[in-house]
Amino acid sequence: MNITLICILFTITIFQTAVIPHLAVLGVTPDLFLIFTIFYSLHVEIKRGAIVNWICGILKDIFSLGFFGFSAFLLVLVGYVIGLVREFVFKDHPLTQVLITFISGIFYGFSYLAFLFIFFEDVKLTGMAQKTLFSALYSAIVSPLLFFLFNIFRSKLKIGKSLTFEKKYY
Repeated sequence: MNITLICILFTITIFQTAVIPHLAVLGVTPDLFLIFTIFYSLHVEIKRGAIVNWICGILKDIFSLGFFGFSAFLLVLVGYVIGLVREFVFKDHPLTQVLITFISGIFYGFSYLAFLFIFFEDVKLTGMAQKTLFSALYSAIVSPLLFFLFNIFRSKLKIGKSLTFEKKYY
Protein backbone atom coordinates (compact mmCIF):
# COMPACT_ATOMS: atom_id res chain seq x y z
CA MET A 1 0.00 0.00 0.00
CA ASN A 2 1.45 3.35 -0.96
CA ILE A 3 1.51 6.58 1.01
CA THR A 4 -1.02 8.29 -1.29
CA LEU A 5 -3.61 5.60 -0.58
CA ILE A 6 -3.01 5.89 3.16
CA CYS A 7 -3.42 9.68 2.97
CA ILE A 8 -6.65 9.35 0.97
CA LEU A 9 -8.09 6.84 3.44
CA PHE A 10 -7.08 9.08 6.35
CA THR A 11 -8.69 12.10 4.66
CA ILE A 12 -11.88 10.16 3.92
CA THR A 13 -12.04 9.05 7.56
CA ILE A 14 -11.61 12.60 8.84
CA PHE A 15 -14.19 14.01 6.41
CA GLN A 16 -16.71 11.22 7.04
CA THR A 17 -16.53 11.65 10.80
CA ALA A 18 -15.94 15.40 11.22
CA VAL A 19 -17.21 17.27 8.15
CA ILE A 20 -19.93 15.20 6.47
CA PRO A 21 -22.26 15.17 9.51
CA HIS A 22 -22.52 18.97 9.10
CA LEU A 23 -23.65 18.48 5.49
CA ALA A 24 -26.56 16.25 6.45
CA VAL A 25 -29.83 16.81 4.66
CA LEU A 26 -32.81 15.61 6.69
CA GLY A 27 -30.42 13.54 8.79
CA VAL A 28 -28.91 11.80 5.74
CA THR A 29 -25.25 11.95 4.71
CA PRO A 30 -23.30 10.57 1.77
CA ASP A 31 -21.03 7.60 2.37
CA LEU A 32 -17.48 8.52 1.35
CA PHE A 33 -16.16 5.04 2.15
CA LEU A 34 -18.67 3.49 -0.25
CA ILE A 35 -17.84 5.99 -2.98
CA PHE A 36 -14.11 5.33 -2.66
CA THR A 37 -14.75 1.58 -2.65
CA ILE A 38 -16.65 1.95 -5.92
CA PHE A 39 -13.95 4.15 -7.47
CA TYR A 40 -11.15 1.83 -6.45
CA SER A 41 -13.00 -1.32 -7.51
CA LEU A 42 -13.67 0.14 -10.94
CA HIS A 43 -9.97 0.70 -11.54
CA VAL A 44 -8.04 -2.23 -10.03
CA GLU A 45 -8.17 -5.99 -10.12
CA ILE A 46 -10.47 -7.75 -7.68
CA LYS A 47 -7.81 -9.05 -5.25
CA ARG A 48 -6.12 -5.68 -4.83
CA GLY A 49 -9.50 -4.00 -4.49
CA ALA A 50 -10.63 -6.48 -1.83
CA ILE A 51 -7.78 -5.54 0.48
CA VAL A 52 -8.39 -1.79 0.20
CA ASN A 53 -12.18 -2.26 0.43
CA TRP A 54 -11.71 -4.31 3.59
CA ILE A 55 -9.57 -1.54 5.09
CA CYS A 56 -12.26 1.02 4.14
CA GLY A 57 -14.85 -1.13 5.86
CA ILE A 58 -12.76 -1.58 8.99
CA LEU A 59 -12.19 2.19 9.17
CA LYS A 60 -15.91 2.76 8.74
CA ASP A 61 -16.66 0.21 11.46
CA ILE A 62 -14.14 1.73 13.86
CA PHE A 63 -15.57 5.23 13.53
CA SER A 64 -19.26 4.35 13.47
CA LEU A 65 -21.68 2.80 15.91
CA GLY A 66 -22.39 -0.14 13.62
CA PHE A 67 -21.51 -3.78 14.08
CA PHE A 68 -17.77 -4.26 13.84
CA GLY A 69 -16.79 -6.13 10.69
CA PHE A 70 -20.13 -5.96 8.92
CA SER A 71 -19.29 -2.84 6.89
CA ALA A 72 -15.98 -4.42 5.95
CA PHE A 73 -17.80 -7.51 4.72
CA LEU A 74 -20.34 -5.47 2.74
CA LEU A 75 -17.74 -3.17 1.15
CA VAL A 76 -15.64 -6.15 0.05
CA LEU A 77 -18.79 -7.72 -1.40
CA VAL A 78 -19.76 -4.50 -3.22
CA GLY A 79 -16.21 -4.17 -4.54
CA TYR A 80 -16.18 -7.77 -5.70
CA VAL A 81 -19.39 -7.37 -7.69
CA ILE A 82 -18.13 -4.12 -9.21
CA GLY A 83 -14.86 -5.85 -10.06
CA LEU A 84 -16.81 -8.50 -11.95
CA VAL A 85 -18.70 -5.97 -14.09
CA ARG A 86 -16.12 -3.21 -14.46
CA GLU A 87 -14.97 -4.33 -17.90
CA PHE A 88 -18.51 -3.90 -19.20
CA VAL A 89 -19.21 -0.34 -18.03
CA PHE A 90 -17.94 3.11 -18.98
CA LYS A 91 -16.27 3.72 -15.63
CA ASP A 92 -15.20 7.30 -16.35
CA HIS A 93 -18.64 8.54 -17.39
CA PRO A 94 -20.46 10.52 -14.66
CA LEU A 95 -23.81 8.84 -15.35
CA THR A 96 -22.23 5.42 -14.83
CA GLN A 97 -20.66 6.62 -11.59
CA VAL A 98 -24.01 7.94 -10.36
CA LEU A 99 -25.89 4.74 -11.27
CA ILE A 100 -23.31 2.37 -9.81
CA THR A 101 -23.10 4.43 -6.63
CA PHE A 102 -26.89 4.53 -6.27
CA ILE A 103 -27.30 0.79 -6.86
CA SER A 104 -24.38 -0.02 -4.54
CA GLY A 105 -25.76 2.31 -1.88
CA ILE A 106 -29.14 0.60 -2.03
CA PHE A 107 -27.53 -2.85 -1.88
CA TYR A 108 -25.29 -1.84 1.03
CA GLY A 109 -28.09 -0.13 2.96
CA PHE A 110 -30.72 -2.81 2.49
CA SER A 111 -28.22 -5.56 3.31
CA TYR A 112 -27.52 -3.76 6.57
CA LEU A 113 -31.25 -3.38 7.20
CA ALA A 114 -31.82 -7.09 6.53
CA PHE A 115 -29.13 -7.90 9.09
CA LEU A 116 -30.79 -5.64 11.66
CA PHE A 117 -34.23 -7.05 10.91
CA ILE A 118 -33.07 -10.66 11.27
CA PHE A 119 -31.14 -10.21 14.50
CA PHE A 120 -33.08 -7.50 16.32
CA GLU A 121 -36.75 -7.18 17.10
CA ASP A 122 -37.19 -3.45 17.51
CA VAL A 123 -36.31 -2.14 14.06
CA LYS A 124 -38.25 0.73 12.51
CA LEU A 125 -37.95 -0.62 8.99
CA THR A 126 -39.97 2.03 7.15
CA GLY A 127 -37.98 5.00 8.41
CA MET A 128 -34.67 3.24 8.01
CA ALA A 129 -35.53 2.11 4.47
CA GLN A 130 -36.39 5.68 3.58
CA LYS A 131 -33.08 6.93 5.01
CA THR A 132 -31.27 4.20 3.06
CA LEU A 133 -32.80 5.37 -0.21
CA PHE A 134 -31.98 9.02 0.51
CA SER A 135 -28.43 8.13 1.55
CA ALA A 136 -27.91 6.16 -1.67
CA LEU A 137 -29.27 9.10 -3.65
CA TYR A 138 -27.12 11.64 -1.78
CA SER A 139 -24.02 9.50 -2.29
CA ALA A 140 -24.85 9.11 -5.98
CA ILE A 141 -25.27 12.87 -6.43
CA VAL A 142 -21.85 13.70 -4.93
CA SER A 143 -20.05 10.74 -6.54
CA PRO A 144 -18.97 12.47 -9.80
CA LEU A 145 -17.27 15.24 -7.83
CA LEU A 146 -15.46 12.72 -5.62
CA PHE A 147 -14.53 10.55 -8.62
CA PHE A 148 -13.03 13.69 -10.18
CA LEU A 149 -11.00 14.35 -7.02
CA PHE A 150 -9.89 10.71 -6.75
CA ASN A 151 -8.86 10.77 -10.42
CA ILE A 152 -6.39 13.55 -9.63
CA PHE A 153 -4.48 11.00 -7.52
CA ARG A 154 -4.97 8.08 -9.93
CA SER A 155 -1.34 7.94 -11.09
CA LYS A 156 -0.04 8.20 -7.51
CA LEU A 157 -2.33 5.33 -6.52
CA LYS A 158 -0.67 3.34 -9.30
CA ILE A 159 -3.98 2.90 -11.08
CA GLY A 160 -3.62 2.89 -14.84
CA LYS A 161 -6.06 4.36 -17.31
CA SER A 162 -6.85 0.88 -18.56
CA LEU A 163 -6.00 -2.49 -17.17
CA THR A 164 -5.25 -5.60 -19.13
CA PHE A 165 -5.06 -9.10 -17.82
CA GLU A 166 -3.37 -10.60 -20.83
CA LYS A 167 -0.19 -12.51 -20.20
CA LYS A 168 2.73 -10.93 -21.93
CA TYR A 169 5.29 -13.27 -23.41
CA TYR A 170 8.64 -11.79 -24.31
